[in-house]
Amino acid sequence: MHGDSDNPDREFACQSDPRNECVVPGSKPDSRVFSDVHFYYHGAGRQTKFTGTVSVGFMGESTRASVFPVNARAEGAESIAYQSINGIVSSQPGRYKVTIDVVGTVDEDAKGQPVREEVEVVVQ
Repeated sequence: MHGDSDNPDREFACQSDPRNECVVPGSKPDSRVFSDVHFYYHGAGRQTKFTGTVSVGFMGESTRASVFPVNARAEGAESIAYQSINGIVSSQPGRYKVTIDVVGTVDEDAKGQPVREEVEVVVQ
């Protein structure tokens, strides 16, 4: 999602299912573009805990991606945990990565299942 400081969810950019190209406009000195990235963690049985990180490369002016911790809990098989990250879109056009790198664990004593996904975001 992208928009302005009042509503960073004003315009749809992309989604993971069905996967489509992710394109957002770049910020300009007189017009900053804000983005809100939504992550949904789906339960896989009883309570499912997700831990790890999400890396967002297209926000800010750094050449390094911003990394955010994930500590989410879906309370059952039909449950969904939610995380939202928002910030200012880079002014540098290019292709950036959003990387989800988490482990989903159903039981505290069980071995977790790694989940790694990369989504390319094009800043124009």
